[in-house]
Amino acid sequence: MFVVYSILFFILGTSAVLDTITPSQSIKDGETLLSAGGTFELVFPINYAYNVITTFEFPGNSTRRYLGIWYKVVFAKTVAWVADRETSLTDHSGVLNVTQQGILVLLDGMNRRIWSSNTSRTRSALGVRKSCHQNYLWQSFDHPTDTLLPGMKLGRNFVTGLDKNLSSWKSLEHPAPGQFSQWIDPHGLPQLMSSGLYNSRALLMMKTDVKGRTIHQSNHIALDFAFNFGDDEIDCNCLLLAGFTMLIIYFFLLSYITITTTLSLDTITLGQSIKDGEKLVSAGNVFELGFFRPGKSSGRYLGIWYKKDGEKSAEDTVAWVANRNNPISDSSGFLSINAQGSLVLRMNSTNNIVWSSSNASTSLQNPVAVLLESGNLVVKDGNNNFLWQSFDYPCNTFLPGMKMGRNLVTGMEWFLSSWKSTDDPAPGDFTFQVDPHGFPQLFVKKGPKILYRAGSWNGLRWTGTPYLGTNSVYTYEFVSNETGLFYTFDIPNISVPERWVMSSSGYLLPSKWKDQNWERFSVTEVDRCELYDVCGSYASCNINNLPDLCECLEGFTPKSPGHGTEGCVRRAPLHCNHSDGFLIHKEVKLPDTSHSRVDNNISLAECKEFCLNNCSCTAYANSDVREGRTGCLLWFGDLFDIKKLELNGQDLYVRMAASELANIDQPIARRRHLSEKKRAIILVSCVVSAVGVLVLGWVIFMGKRKLRIQDSITPSQSIKDGETLDSGGNFELAFFSPGNSTRRYLGIRYKLVKTVAWVANRETSLTDHSGVLNVTQQGNLVLLDGMNRIIWSSNTSRTAKNPVVQLLKSGNLVVKDGNDDDPGNFLWQSFDLPTDTLLPGMKLGRNFVTGLDTYLSSWKSSEDPAPGQFSLWIDPHGFPQLVLRNGSALCYRAGSWNVIRFTGTLRLNPKPEFLYRFELNKDEQGSLMSRLFLSQPGLIQLLVRSNQSKVWTTVYDAPEDQCDIYSFCGAQAACKTDSSSSVCVCLDGFEPKSPEEWRMSNWSKGCVRMTELNCEKGDEFRNYTGLKLPDTSNSTFNTSMSLQECKEKCLKDCSCTAYANSNISQEGSGCLLWFGNLTDIRLYDQGGQNFYIRMAAIEKGSTIHIHDGNATVKKRIGIIVGSVILIAMLLVGLIFYIHRRKHKKQGNFVTQSSICEELVKLVG
Repeated sequence: MFVVYSILFFILGTSAVLDTITPSQSIKDGETLLSAGGTFELVFPINYAYNVITTFEFPGNSTRRYLGIWYKVVFAKTVAWVADRETSLTDHSGVLNVTQQGILVLLDGMNRRIWSSNTSRTRSALGVRKSCHQNYLWQSFDHPTDTLLPGMKLGRNFVTGLDKNLSSWKSLEHPAPGQFSQWIDPHGLPQLMSSGLYNSRALLMMKTDVKGRTIHQSNHIALDFAFNFGDDEIDCNCLLLAGFTMLIIYFFLLSYITITTTLSLDTITLGQSIKDGEKLVSAGNVFELGFFRPGKSSGRYLGIWYKKDGEKSAEDTVAWVANRNNPISDSSGFLSINAQGSLVLRMNSTNNIVWSSSNASTSLQNPVAVLLESGNLVVKDGNNNFLWQSFDYPCNTFLPGMKMGRNLVTGMEWFLSSWKSTDDPAPGDFTFQVDPHGFPQLFVKKGPKILYRAGSWNGLRWTGTPYLGTNSVYTYEFVSNETGLFYTFDIPNISVPERWVMSSSGYLLPSKWKDQNWERFSVTEVDRCELYDVCGSYASCNINNLPDLCECLEGFTPKSPGHGTEGCVRRAPLHCNHSDGFLIHKEVKLPDTSHSRVDNNISLAECKEFCLNNCSCTAYANSDVREGRTGCLLWFGDLFDIKKLELNGQDLYVRMAASELANIDQPIARRRHLSEKKRAIILVSCVVSAVGVLVLGWVIFMGKRKLRIQDSITPSQSIKDGETLDSGGNFELAFFSPGNSTRRYLGIRYKLVKTVAWVANRETSLTDHSGVLNVTQQGNLVLLDGMNRIIWSSNTSRTAKNPVVQLLKSGNLVVKDGNDDDPGNFLWQSFDLPTDTLLPGMKLGRNFVTGLDTYLSSWKSSEDPAPGQFSLWIDPHGFPQLVLRNGSALCYRAGSWNVIRFTGTLRLNPKPEFLYRFELNKDEQGSLMSRLFLSQPGLIQLLVRSNQSKVWTTVYDAPEDQCDIYSFCGAQAACKTDSSSSVCVCLDGFEPKSPEEWRMSNWSKGCVRMTELNCEKGDEFRNYTGLKLPDTSNSTFNTSMSLQECKEKCLKDCSCTAYANSNISQEGSGCLLWFGNLTDIRLYDQGGQNFYIRMAAIEKGSTIHIHDGNATVKKRIGIIVGSVILIAMLLVGLIFYIHRRKHKKQGNFVTQSSICEELVKLVG
């Protein structure tokens, strides 16, 4: 074999036995540059195939070519350095030249540059030589690859910034930089760092001698690793001291070698590190720190989790993440601690810092990082002083011992922030935090918007959490002093871990460890009264008062009649003197305390006096409701977010005018027993007053010539601010200012209650009372300001000979030609452009001829009628359905029309007081209901009132609960609101797509089939009853088909997943087909609709079943136990029967003992 190799070597190349080349010379593939002593040669390696031991020396079986330096005296050539390690040659055409500027250039056969030394210095006399001289323009020793030769350096040159590091080959056949490296860390006290190994000394078997040198001694070899500290450079210089004439420190760790050593340690010290694949374990084996990959993410993160969980890598198992904003792209990450006490997370592949704890301390004495039993990762010094801790930087999990609040000395804030998604631990939209402003309180926010307020702390609990009380699971407290304020909790039994997780969907999920799994023991409620400020100022929310949740506090009246969520205003103004008093409201969640003040050292009586003497004070209460009820909490300004509680509510004292208190306190019986004389006086006064008002009105009417005109105007007439257009019925067109705004708008409103139903210039207001409405000769409505500028126009495209503007009795403002009352000929009508109110006769939908969409859009606020964030549409895609959008996002789906109602509006039944219908034809789609109102917070309300009443009554509102949230349970799952353990359940034949997340009440991923469909072998349909039909945006329909024809059509189409009647009136008719996933399904206790889902033939069934993870286990246990008992009973009965017959023949009596003997014989 040696002879064969020698012959091949001789044939394939002739060696130019030189140690030097000049610009007039070159090295070609097959030629070599030989060092003067004959130890090394520069060559294009021949691709020999060696065994496992020698495959480190060549690129294995690769056909690619590289330029490198190797040991000549070793036949199994050991490559020590590679020039073109990242860009290979594809054939034997490579040539190495040196330019006149002193740059080494490697060219291929097409004269393309493959590699270059990029030398910055130049010389007139050039040469490349293997020499010991130090005045080099460039040297390979400055660019080591995977081998450190004697005389090489590892370290940094502070002048040039050059780092000299070792890096492994990517593989046996690819010398490009791999995932392992070794370098000198220049930060603080320089130290030798290595990725891929726990400690580089383990590989090199090093020890420190008496001179402080790091020595490797093996086979009479002695190495001196001398650290040099200078102004220009820090390096580790490898020198041969004695022994064998050549030495290689070969960094042979390749990328495909996986080190899986797990460190059973809870501490990292200087010189140690934790790499990907290793773990740091707390002393009692409760928590682990390690690297993980969440969900389907390709990034790697460093995190802490309960060791019981294992590395499940889900948002509800990982308790803390270091680099949550900066994932690692590969598995080269490692964590170490430096001399300043900073934890540093790096990528070995690039040596870049991914994350750091960023301590500002100078060099410390023996800094260490320890993972405590609490799950807190801390950095401490030799005196056990904490320098940094992970508990100061919570992610989405609140662990026992953590704090939520603020350090008033340092300004540090502790709060939870959700993951962006189940695959991305970066901070998401939702936060859970203590707001320190005013009197501190607990909030859940989405971005800057408050979603939920738990209230302020009253000594026992947050005022909005009535069910939070002393329990055996955990203890809690709120601390507030001059140094800080924070909320924390602890668990008396550390063997039963507990945690609170803020999910990526915004739910706060408390859970405890039970039966080898996390069991949720409560969840933040989602009823509408928990939403922040749902009723506005001076109003309370009562979930038991459906559908009218909001009610003004006594002594207050609605700010905008008909707009129940816009709050209330005082009936009688305050006078700011001692004639004001206070009205007590019992058992309430106290209002928002963001602008409140507190004094914990005064009594309730002193609190009342303090409030009474301050004209800005609007209410007061105890700040501490523990025994004795002490402290004073004061409100200034409006009172928001009040809720009526059934348990553990608090007393609130609201400031009222003396006159209002007298009306409230005066008994009704006393009012009814006025003397006849007083009644006569009152009657006469009323008559006189009425006559006076009429006379005054007539004078003003004559003075302004004509305030109230008829129901129409022509181009020669106009309507000015202060004048109205009367429909002759319930409506008027008039100028108005909404709420407390001073801006003016033109709108249509109810005359009796002044409820605005339509606004013309909703996006462009008038700043004063100079507005004038005209109609042009072409039939265009034009609203002008005092400077004759157009504020709004109807932009009518059609023209009329005799245009007339008329306000119809329906509330529709129309432009028509003369006396033509045909609605089809109207030039323009306000009913085509609804705002936030749908009046009888209006339509929601789309005109397929003109393309006009008619939809509702909420007001931006109670003082700004501009379009807000919510809109109500008929979605024409697939089978049309009514949907509510928040911006572009679908947030509620009323469902498709089934001739009786929309499928998701079970409470909306036909009533004699009002009718509604849905029309579908080739011209238009639309919906006709009674007065429908879309509120600013996104609540759809169907309101009615009698002609004599000034109060609107809510007969229907939506969304009602969490099951109304669009696709709350994901695909193939139904939402239910009964008292069962789970809100979401998989349909029969389906199971949770992510069982772990499903168990933690994150249902958004829905369910998947247990058995896949097989269209060729035949599928069947299962009938589900009492459902809100799924989203029909991708459905098709045929209104003339029967249900049987519908089934056959679906069965023939392999992509069809379900079918149902489109019309449920009488016996039902029409065909509605679904394709793909079935989303946004709701399960009703009664009512609902029949729905047929395609199932594999082996799962054919006739009734609906639900898949609940906990219920399934209990069901299986019940079946097993029942089966065992049944078998035992049959067995005993059989034995009794056999024994009785046996003894009967023998004439013996059957006794209990004899039966037992037979049973023993049978079993034995």
